[in-house]
Amino acid sequence: MSTWQNINLKEINASDLNLVADGVYSFQLNPGAQYNNYGGIFLSATIQSDGEFKGKRVSFSYPDPAEYNWAAPALKRLFVVTGNDTEDGEDPVAALNRIAGATFSAKIVNKEDKTGTKRSNLQTMSVKPAA
Repeated sequence: MSTWQNINLKEINASDLNLVADGVYSFQLNPGAQYNNYGGIFLSATIQSDGEFKGKRVSFSYPDPAEYNWAAPALKRLFVVTGNDTEDGEDPVAALNRIAGATFSAKIVNKEDKTGTKRSNLQTMSVKPAA
């Protein structure tokens, strides 16, 4: 039996989630990058900065570059600041998984989404070399 079968979600308060405080953090890129159902790339990184959020995983994405012209340059910036690049003909997701473990810094900003739920957002346009 799954542990989920013993959970009553009506008794769970989603506001109990511990959001990452606004600020600039150092991250390590995790393996597992993948395409999402909207033509974008979904990936995650783990906070390396000392403090209460060290070890916390943050998910983020780059949207479909056919719809958002800033997406490809923003992803390229991630490669540049980590000291990496794609190989000739290499798929971007394969390249991200190849460079898993690379480090970078980025800003986290907490914002409300369309449903009014507050979320910690990694600002993909703010990536810089790890401090």
